[in-house]
Amino acid sequence: MILGAYVIGTTSTKEKADKAKACGADEVIIYSNKDFVKEVNRITESAGVNVIYDGVGKATFSKGKLCLKERQKNCLRCLRDEKRRPFSEDKGV
Repeated sequence: MILGAYVIGTTSTKEKADKAKACGADEVIIYSNKDFVKEVNRITESAGVNVIYDGVGKATFSKGKLCLKERQKNCLRCLRDEKRRPFSEDKGV
């Protein structure tokens, strides 16, 4: 736990997952290997999470909403899209 929160992290590699665990994440999902929505539902027993801090953007933002409890927060910190195209949640781009 980090400051009382149960932290579920997602990342693309085992090396990053190990680092996240070392920094205090309770669970880390390697989203290149597993469907993170299914894993979050498994971990939370389908209750969902209170907040998402998304540092990836287009690849995870829309899907991340499926992990949230009703009326909770999905915070987009930045977009890591190499082409830096505008992001539109409605269009999924």
